[in-house]
Amino acid sequence: MSLRAESQEVERRLSDLLGRTPEEVRDYLYDVVEERLWRGRNITERVTGFRFVRGTHGGSFVRDPAGTDVVPPGVEVPPARSAV
Repeated sequence: MSLRAESQEVERRLSDLLGRTPEEVRDYLYDVVEERLWRGRNITERVTGFRFVRGTHGGSFVRDPAGTDVVPPGVEVPPARSAV
């Protein structure tokens, strides 16, 4: 099996397991590899618009204009505030 065919098979299996599209899995993995391996863990924070807030029994993501936390695939993000 060629490397390309093998990587496509892994993407397909991961996407089936996670309930996400192969493109979403690929984008997530690319971000992880880029940030953690290519940059040698010298991560430069980029604004994502979200911040993870810890509570007593877990945590959740909240919108924050200066937030740098990455919301993992499959996690429901809070709705944007509507202009009222």
